[in-house]
Amino acid sequence: YVEQWAGRRLRDILDTRGCDMEPDGILAHHGLNSWYGACRRRSAQDGAMLRNWRTGRHRSRLLTGHTDEVFCLLRKGPLLLSGSQDSTIRLWDVHSGAQLDCWTRHTSWVSCLCADELHANSICSGGHDGTIRFWDLERRQQSQTIDFEGACAVHGSVDTDGAPGGQRYILTMQPFDERSMLVGSMDKTIRLLDLRTGLVSGAMRGHSSYVSCLLSLPGGVELLSASGDSQIRQWDLRTMSCVDIRSFHTDPVTCLRRRGSELISSSEDGSLKFWEQNVVQHSHVRDEIWGFDYNERFLVNGCERGTIEVRDACDGRLRYLLEGHVGPVGSMVVSDDCVISASEDSVIRIWDFDSLRAHDAQREGEGEEVEEALPACVVPVLPAGAP
Repeated sequence: YVEQWAGRRLRDILDTRGCDMEPDGILAHHGLNSWYGACRRRSAQDGAMLRNWRTGRHRSRLLTGHTDEVFCLLRKGPLLLSGSQDSTIRLWDVHSGAQLDCWTRHTSWVSCLCADELHANSICSGGHDGTIRFWDLERRQQSQTIDFEGACAVHGSVDTDGAPGGQRYILTMQPFDERSMLVGSMDKTIRLLDLRTGLVSGAMRGHSSYVSCLLSLPGGVELLSASGDSQIRQWDLRTMSCVDIRSFHTDPVTCLRRRGSELISSSEDGSLKFWEQNVVQHSHVRDEIWGFDYNERFLVNGCERGTIEVRDACDGRLRYLLEGHVGPVGSMVVSDDCVISASEDSVIRIWDFDSLRAHDAQREGEGEEVEEALPACVVPVLPAGAP
């Protein structure tokens, strides 16, 4: 019952008969059971947080520890993992900002992190050292290593053009099933890796530049891949063949996501494309887009100049900017209450839109950056009061 109230507008909740506002800002309903009152309190909090999202009011926190560019983020509940050019994976507590661990098994850049959909307490990482490593979050230790570089050599799928030194730098990964992983790399190839044997069982070629991202389609037999060649290709995994090519962008494609039946892609050409089958809509941006994520109401993208743009998730219209990074923002995680962003400046930022936590931080005088008013960088685009 509580979840039914999530995301409701505060003014809609206040129209409920027999409901009023207590002095501390919590909704009260007379004569109802405690669970119903808790539901109303949750609604008031969600309404306040939604107002903060709409106006750009937030609390900003920094997570420092990496010594070089941060390439990728992965959130697992209250835990955040980050991979960096400093060859480390760091584990953070999202709520406190504390660094919980630092894993140093990779010997070169950590370029991607991926959740293990079959094992809740496991994640995997890929890097420029040509290895894929699996990690146990409960024990905080490595559980498996696969030599992807060696597996490619055994398979004979060598394509060194565009891969310095002949190395298969791992750029993106996508679980295929409980036994296999799809891996996109610098050498323009997508490979199907058998996790039990550590060997490559198939390869897909067609891109003329590095493979930047992979996305499985519903049904598990089709895959989308994006590349530095500006193309998005669709593959049939049963035949390992390309069945469609989409040229929506004019520069490298940086991110590809699915939202229901709709697909969203971003590019260094400064555009976001919202497409479904052959129908394409776009939202033009003034800067290169390095990555994006979204929640139910907002789409958030990171730009080359270090800004973060918060957009309406329905039509892509810009609402305001968030500033704080001094390098390109290439990775982000968006949830209901916050945006987590990573940049080439080696810093991770948490932009917290939960008004209650922001209020508590200001009241207790914590030594963290708290932005209770509209920051100077906010650029409102929609009319005031727009839903």
